[in-house]
Amino acid sequence: MKRFEYRGKNLRLSRTEGLAARVSASKNGRGITVNSNHGLRLHQRLGKGFRAGWQNGRFQLIGRIKRGPFNWNISKSGVSGSIKNNMGTFNFLKPRFSSFNLAGINIRGKNAAKLQAIYFALVLMIFFVKIMASVVLFIFWLIKNFLDWLIAFILGFIKSFQEDNTM
Repeated sequence: MKRFEYRGKNLRLSRTEGLAARVSASKNGRGITVNSNHGLRLHQRLGKGFRAGWQNGRFQLIGRIKRGPFNWNISKSGVSGSIKNNMGTFNFLKPRFSSFNLAGINIRGKNAAKLQAIYFALVLMIFFVKIMASVVLFIFWLIKNFLDWLIAFILGFIKSFQEDNTM
């Protein structure tokens, strides 16, 4: 078994890291968290989705921004950008952090990035077929309306010509 994990409100049990408990408190944008595996963290809110703090003597800068379909994660180690879809998440700046869910099985890493690329290609092809079908239907609609108008015009011209000759 590759992955096993249980997450509760203040408890996490995983196959690789074992049991971890945490307690946290925050007020006015300042917070403190004590974690049995990761120690003490003090942090300050900088703005919506951004915080800076200290954990075990190391500085942390963390920011998460969601703009439209894109998610951006900012930390002192760099920037990561991703887009979420029905099959998981594709991280286009760091593909090794992508995920793909297939029949309840969660695939991560480079294999997930490859499956996400295949999924995007299929979605793009379906979108292209839909657009082309709409364009073709619109062109047929234009041709049909033009032919209806042309037939009505010719019949009206012939009818008016016949009426002029009968007088």
